[in-house]
Amino acid sequence: MRYRKNIRLKDYDYRTDGYYFVTICCSSRAKLCLKYKNIIEKHLTLLERNKGVKLDYYNLTANHLHLILVLEEAKLPLYRYIQDFKSKTTLEIKKTGFNGKRFWQPNYYEHVIRNEYALFKIRKYIQENPLKEKIELEKIYGKDIVEKNIVAAERSSANSKANALQLHHCGKFRCFVFLAILAKLTLCSYIHAAFEEREVSARTLGLSGVSAGLADDIDSVFYNPAGLINLGGLKFNASDANLYDILNYRSFCFGMQMPRADKLGTFGLAYEEFGFKDQYKETKFYFSHGFPVLKNLSLGYSIKSYGLKILYDENEKKYTEKVLTSFDIAGLLSPSEKLSFGLAFYNINSPKIIEDENVPMTYKIGAGYKLSEHFNFGFDFEKENIWHAGIEIKPNNILVFRSGANFNPLKFSFGIGLNFWKISFDYSVSYHPQLEFQKIATFSFAHKFGPPGKKPEKEKKISIPVEEEIQPAEVEEEEKPQEKQIEKKPEEKPELKVPLEIPPKKTPETPVEIQPLKQEPAKPVIPEKKEIEVPA
Repeated sequence: MRYRKNIRLKDYDYRTDGYYFVTICCSSRAKLCLKYKNIIEKHLTLLERNKGVKLDYYNLTANHLHLILVLEEAKLPLYRYIQDFKSKTTLEIKKTGFNGKRFWQPNYYEHVIRNEYALFKIRKYIQENPLKEKIELEKIYGKDIVEKNIVAAERSSANSKANALQLHHCGKFRCFVFLAILAKLTLCSYIHAAFEEREVSARTLGLSGVSAGLADDIDSVFYNPAGLINLGGLKFNASDANLYDILNYRSFCFGMQMPRADKLGTFGLAYEEFGFKDQYKETKFYFSHGFPVLKNLSLGYSIKSYGLKILYDENEKKYTEKVLTSFDIAGLLSPSEKLSFGLAFYNINSPKIIEDENVPMTYKIGAGYKLSEHFNFGFDFEKENIWHAGIEIKPNNILVFRSGANFNPLKFSFGIGLNFWKISFDYSVSYHPQLEFQKIATFSFAHKFGPPGKKPEKEKKISIPVEEEIQPAEVEEEEKPQEKQIEKKPEEKPELKVPLEIPPKKTPETPVEIQPLKQEPAKPVIPEKKEIEVPA
């Protein structure tokens, strides 16, 4: 993100002698480093003119720069040298015709290298990084320069063992892996700040992050709490990821629909943990609530508690800790049963981590379309022009297949799910050109109490027309026998047909419609007919 800033250790003096691993990225992740390679390398060499500053190793890729700086009795802290380098390179690059507002991102990533093994692995990672970007080292530097850098790195590694840093070699302390993984993770967004929004569940990872529009499951707690109204009943979800056997990433969430869901909505609780053992740890607690506002519109909010814990002194086990509170708001619009639109704003209060560093406010807007019960499609858009697209195919009630892609940066993902009664298992794999494979496996257990919130409304709509169709049918059945009785009454008097041939004028006195109302006056007609027969 544009305004993300790196984490600084609260009580650490960045003038301290030591080795520092630094990553600087181009603004908007533009691939401009190779275009201005000569200018950047020129100012890298000028860094060593500062007293107490040495350049141990560096590598320039398409859109970011890795370097290791050594400070020995330096007059200024590390960030002053980085600011000086960024400002001077930007000024010279603009003289060549560069019209952008800024060349580098305002932030940079740094880490204190604490032991020899970590230093060796970071050098190896920096050396192999262009290969993972599918850019050959020879195309950037040439074969001769690459060989010289490798030899220089080996010599520096040997010399640093006798350096005044006096770092402790600890087998359990595998900080180098954490640094390499964290550096790789930065390549997804090209600079990862604290408390990033990540693909927590296997379903979301399989869809490459599509979550705002397709908010119809328990993982809506993390991405769009307004979608909790589609949960129905009670559900529990647990996720666990182990990256490279070092970096752990876990989450738990729980959602429950209230008895009067049409008014009270659905509540959710969640916990998220990310970090490297005791060295670095992020925690998040969620309290989410989704409730309906209109027939096709629902809103939601989340109250989040952040916890950050960083080890800055391994020997004395000293940590720097920070606790923050943040808020999310979201909405979900469903014009029809097949189409839905979602919008979510994260960290709207932008809480402060330390001085000059806040958790950035972000947003995500998306749409979901359910072509049928067996096919779902969705796409999301994030700030900084990041697109997500994913599809979900359900050939039957047991199997689920997922696939998706991210654009800017390009990343692909695949997933599969198995559903047995009320238990589901999901597994997803995400592939990135620099990140290799990232795996997240999710176990889900769901148990529902009562029908979902939307189903009773549909049953009422179906029952009303059934009653309306039955009522007119019953009325017709009651009226038909009455008509038959009325028609049969005049037919039961066939004996009067012969005398009625002489007085044809009295025929209008016997209409069918009047006879059922005037049955008693019909009796005096008979004696009048007898008087006519006597003169005959």
